[in-house]
Amino acid sequence: GDGDIASATPPATKGGEGTVTLASSGATIACDVVLSALGRGGGAGKLRHSVEAAGLAPTAPSGHLVVDPATLNVKNGPTDAWTGSRVFAAGDVAGANAVAPGGLLSTGLAMGHVAVRGAFPAAWRKTFPEVGKRKGGQAFDALPAIAFWIDDGVATCGLTQQQAEAAYGDDAACASAKFSETVKACVQPRPDDEFLKVVFRKSSGAIVGVHIFGKDASEMINHGASFVNRGGTVWDVLHSIPPAVTYDECFLRAVRKACYSFAAFDKK
Repeated sequence: GDGDIASATPPATKGGEGTVTLASSGATIACDVVLSALGRGGGAGKLRHSVEAAGLAPTAPSGHLVVDPATLNVKNGPTDAWTGSRVFAAGDVAGANAVAPGGLLSTGLAMGHVAVRGAFPAAWRKTFPEVGKRKGGQAFDALPAIAFWIDDGVATCGLTQQQAEAAYGDDAACASAKFSETVKACVQPRPDDEFLKVVFRKSSGAIVGVHIFGKDASEMINHGASFVNRGGTVWDVLHSIPPAVTYDECFLRAVRKACYSFAAFDKK
């Protein structure tokens, strides 16, 4: 409807049909799903007067507070020069920053961690001292795992195939595996349309995206997200051995296909 919707009536029974009435023509369309894709805006627009009274930079046209991308420290004052305030923002009110995409619960939680670390750096170092092999100065995951709670789970982290092709051109590639191909599916059959896709760079094997469609996708995505955020490669995944007879095998199957593409032969 491209926003041309006057009203929507949900189905009277599960699996039934509902209706959507168009605003311009008044026509009624029968449908079983209504997907709202109107986008999201910031939540700080209504705080404009309070923000300015506190001496902070005016909210952006999008309704977000202007923040330091690395610490989520809110910009002080209306001038172009950056000066930090004693205010930190996370979630729907925070403007463009290192944690993306905004407007989701998963990324909101990640922003909360970043904001706390930025607001209390000394207490953070005391609580989480740098010992052993832990590297200092590491950023939080810039691409947190995201899950959509629907009947058939959807979970994602990193770049989609289209985004990778736009960013890296011919260097972008992908490989996927179906849950129905795994050993566990022999004892717990899965629909043939459930899959895991790995998006990677051909020049380095670096994994830039992992996407899952199927039951319990939200329980599996964090494994793939760790490779995306730490620059892991398809060969690194081959060296990680999942528990026997689990759907993590799907991740291994996908990266094996990616590695086969380097060897220039096809193997199902």
